[in-house]
Amino acid sequence: MNTIYTETMKECIRCGKCTINCDFLRKYGLMHSLKDLNRLRELSFHCFMCGECERYCPKGINGKIITQAIRIEQAEKNTGMPAINGYEKLIEEKADYLYKNYQHANNHTVLFMGCNFPAYYPESAKRLSRLFREKYGIGTVYECCGKPVMELGAQRLAQKSIEAIQDRMHKMNVKELVMVCPNCYMYLKDRLDIRMVSIFEKFTELGIGEVSEGSKMYVFQPCPDRAEGEWLRYIRKFLKDRIEIIEGVQCCGLGGCAKTQEPEIAQGFAERIIQKNYPVIYTYCASCAGNLSRNGCRNVRHLIFEILGLCEEKPDIYNNGRNRKESKFW
Repeated sequence: MNTIYTETMKECIRCGKCTINCDFLRKYGLMHSLKDLNRLRELSFHCFMCGECERYCPKGINGKIITQAIRIEQAEKNTGMPAINGYEKLIEEKADYLYKNYQHANNHTVLFMGCNFPAYYPESAKRLSRLFREKYGIGTVYECCGKPVMELGAQRLAQKSIEAIQDRMHKMNVKELVMVCPNCYMYLKDRLDIRMVSIFEKFTELGIGEVSEGSKMYVFQPCPDRAEGEWLRYIRKFLKDRIEIIEGVQCCGLGGCAKTQEPEIAQGFAERIIQKNYPVIYTYCASCAGNLSRNGCRNVRHLIFEILGLCEEKPDIYNNGRNRKESKFW
């Protein structure tokens, strides 16, 4: 950890731009930089790991890397488990995903649903699965990528999860994963030896989806796609110049599993959006859609529906846990 921290921070010029653009750093008085390592250790589970500090840092320092290293260091001193209470159920569910479902992974290419899209959009998940299976011969896997486990610092458990996913994919002879969730995609793309494409890239390959024109669409961009905008580039092929990115909000509130420690900051992200009074808020992350809706944002829509021209399903913020459980049997 000390090596990672030293190498990451040696370029810091103490300009404070990270703090200006981070509610977490500002709240705890880390006003000039990320240089207070001892304080960061104390507050490691309060960081949303959204990466906004890197976006604004003139030296490209990424606080997410520091926080992740701290959490791993702390877990290693705690028999490999997160060094904080309150996440036991999350670990139990996602370390070896309780509701994984591979019964439809019967093709070289499969749709990788992740756990939150079927949780918040159960009927649409079934509809997408049926569309891909019946029209393109593409099966479906309901699986958790394990990202939250890694973010909590439980590196050994996260690695076992990766190895188990890869082993199952190899046994099913899967050669390509079509990712519905940008979090799953960004987390797994360098960890599995299987070709991975976003669902929007696959739309382009298959020649499906509607190219639309019209008024501005206000898009909340999920954290993992902000740096490179890889998913956004494919989305723009369908929506042309209609997209206007919602700025000034660093996270939906779920990043880094920090919501438990910082509920007021998480709620504040949503309130900042509500104050702008957008007619519709579009996103391409089910986790963002669900959490923003839960925190009071109205008319949150997933771009999959817009591009495919499907009937809009609202995020199911009341039964998402039950929906995840039921996806094991779909």
